[in-house]
Amino acid sequence: MWNIHPTRSRYALLAQYLSPLDARIEAGLLQSEGIEVMLLDENIVWNNQMYAQAVGGVKLLVNQDELTRAQEILADYHHGDFGINEEGEPAATEPEPVTENSKEDYVNIGFVFLIFLTLGLAIPFKALHHRLKEKTK
Repeated sequence: MWNIHPTRSRYALLAQYLSPLDARIEAGLLQSEGIEVMLLDENIVWNNQMYAQAVGGVKLLVNQDELTRAQEILADYHHGDFGINEEGEPAATEPEPVTENSKEDYVNIGFVFLIFLTLGLAIPFKALHHRLKEKTK
Protein backbone atom coordinates (compact mmCIF):
# COMPACT_ATOMS: atom_id res chain seq x y z
CA MET A 1 0.00 0.00 0.00
CA TRP A 2 2.75 2.42 -0.90
CA ASN A 3 0.27 4.83 -2.46
CA ILE A 4 -1.01 5.86 0.99
CA HIS A 5 2.45 6.71 2.31
CA PRO A 6 2.73 10.35 3.47
CA THR A 7 5.60 11.10 1.10
CA ARG A 8 4.01 9.40 -1.93
CA SER A 9 4.28 12.48 -4.08
CA ARG A 10 8.09 12.41 -3.81
CA TYR A 11 8.65 8.72 -4.58
CA ALA A 12 8.17 6.51 -7.60
CA LEU A 13 8.10 2.72 -7.71
CA LEU A 14 11.32 1.48 -9.28
CA ALA A 15 11.12 -2.29 -8.75
CA GLN A 16 9.43 -5.08 -6.81
CA TYR A 17 11.20 -8.14 -5.40
CA LEU A 18 10.02 -11.43 -3.96
CA SER A 19 13.31 -11.67 -2.08
CA PRO A 20 13.97 -8.96 0.53
CA LEU A 21 17.68 -9.74 0.27
CA ASP A 22 17.75 -8.78 -3.42
CA ALA A 23 15.80 -5.62 -2.62
CA ARG A 24 18.23 -4.69 0.16
CA ILE A 25 21.27 -5.27 -2.07
CA GLU A 26 19.96 -3.08 -4.86
CA ALA A 27 18.76 -0.43 -2.39
CA GLY A 28 22.25 -0.36 -0.88
CA LEU A 29 23.77 0.07 -4.32
CA LEU A 30 21.49 3.01 -5.07
CA GLN A 31 22.22 4.56 -1.67
CA SER A 32 25.95 4.23 -2.27
CA GLU A 33 25.43 6.19 -5.50
CA GLY A 34 23.70 8.95 -3.53
CA ILE A 35 20.10 8.14 -4.45
CA GLU A 36 17.44 8.39 -1.77
CA VAL A 37 15.52 5.09 -1.53
CA MET A 38 12.72 3.57 0.51
CA LEU A 39 11.84 -0.12 0.92
CA LEU A 40 8.22 -0.93 1.67
CA ASP A 41 6.76 -4.22 2.94
CA GLU A 42 10.26 -5.54 3.61
CA ASN A 43 9.45 -6.60 7.17
CA ILE A 44 6.25 -8.36 6.11
CA VAL A 45 8.15 -10.48 3.60
CA TRP A 46 11.03 -11.17 6.04
CA ASN A 47 8.58 -12.38 8.69
CA ASN A 48 6.48 -14.55 6.42
CA GLN A 49 7.79 -15.40 2.96
CA MET A 50 4.40 -16.85 2.02
CA TYR A 51 2.96 -13.33 2.02
CA ALA A 52 5.47 -12.08 -0.55
CA GLN A 53 3.19 -12.43 -3.54
CA ALA A 54 0.08 -11.44 -1.60
CA VAL A 55 1.52 -8.03 -0.71
CA GLY A 56 3.30 -7.58 -4.04
CA GLY A 57 6.76 -8.28 -2.67
CA VAL A 58 9.23 -5.75 -1.40
CA LYS A 59 8.83 -2.43 -3.18
CA LEU A 60 11.86 -0.28 -3.97
CA LEU A 61 10.90 3.38 -4.18
CA VAL A 62 13.19 6.17 -5.28
CA ASN A 63 12.87 9.92 -5.38
CA GLN A 64 11.02 10.91 -8.55
CA ASP A 65 13.75 13.36 -9.50
CA GLU A 66 16.33 10.56 -9.52
CA LEU A 67 14.21 7.84 -11.18
CA THR A 68 15.97 7.77 -14.56
CA ARG A 69 19.41 7.80 -12.94
CA ALA A 70 18.37 4.93 -10.65
CA GLN A 71 17.08 2.94 -13.63
CA GLU A 72 20.41 3.44 -15.41
CA ILE A 73 22.38 2.33 -12.35
CA LEU A 74 20.29 -0.83 -11.93
CA ALA A 75 20.61 -1.58 -15.66
CA ASP A 76 24.40 -1.28 -15.32
CA TYR A 77 24.30 -3.52 -12.23
CA HIS A 78 22.32 -6.20 -14.04
CA HIS A 79 24.69 -5.93 -16.98
CA GLY A 80 27.62 -6.65 -14.63
CA ASP A 81 29.32 -3.27 -14.54
CA PHE A 82 29.76 -3.39 -10.76
CA GLY A 83 31.62 -6.72 -10.69
CA ILE A 84 35.07 -7.17 -9.13
CA ASN A 85 37.94 -9.51 -9.96
CA GLU A 86 40.01 -11.68 -7.61
CA GLU A 87 42.18 -8.73 -6.53
CA GLY A 88 39.14 -6.67 -5.51
CA GLU A 89 39.53 -4.28 -8.43
CA PRO A 90 36.64 -3.40 -10.74
CA ALA A 91 36.35 -6.11 -13.36
CA ALA A 92 36.37 -5.26 -17.03
CA THR A 93 33.00 -6.18 -18.44
CA GLU A 94 32.84 -7.96 -21.72
CA PRO A 95 29.74 -8.62 -23.75
CA GLU A 96 28.20 -12.02 -23.21
CA PRO A 97 29.30 -14.45 -25.91
CA VAL A 98 26.59 -15.59 -28.25
CA THR A 99 26.19 -19.33 -27.99
CA GLU A 100 24.48 -21.52 -30.50
CA ASN A 101 23.39 -25.10 -30.09
CA SER A 102 25.62 -27.61 -31.80
CA LYS A 103 24.48 -30.72 -33.63
CA GLU A 104 25.34 -32.83 -30.58
CA ASP A 105 22.99 -30.73 -28.45
CA TYR A 106 20.10 -31.41 -30.78
CA VAL A 107 20.93 -35.13 -30.84
CA ASN A 108 21.00 -35.21 -27.03
CA ILE A 109 17.70 -33.35 -26.80
CA GLY A 110 16.16 -35.75 -29.29
CA PHE A 111 17.48 -38.75 -27.39
CA VAL A 112 16.08 -37.47 -24.09
CA PHE A 113 12.74 -36.75 -25.75
CA LEU A 114 12.66 -40.25 -27.24
CA ILE A 115 13.34 -41.85 -23.84
CA PHE A 116 10.71 -39.69 -22.20
CA LEU A 117 8.18 -40.51 -24.91
CA THR A 118 8.92 -44.22 -24.70
CA LEU A 119 8.72 -44.43 -20.90
CA GLY A 120 5.90 -41.93 -20.63
CA LEU A 121 3.69 -43.94 -22.96
CA ALA A 122 4.77 -47.47 -22.11
CA ILE A 123 4.43 -47.34 -18.34
CA PRO A 124 0.76 -46.23 -18.19
CA PHE A 125 -0.25 -48.84 -20.79
CA LYS A 126 1.62 -51.55 -18.91
CA ALA A 127 -0.19 -50.59 -15.70
CA LEU A 128 -3.53 -50.59 -17.53
CA HIS A 129 -2.76 -54.01 -19.02
CA HIS A 130 -1.89 -55.32 -15.56
CA ARG A 131 -5.19 -54.02 -14.08
CA LEU A 132 -7.23 -55.49 -16.94
CA LYS A 133 -5.44 -58.81 -16.53
CA GLU A 134 -6.34 -58.89 -12.81
CA LYS A 135 -10.00 -58.07 -13.53
CA THR A 136 -10.31 -61.00 -15.95
CA LYS A 137 -9.03 -63.50 -13.39
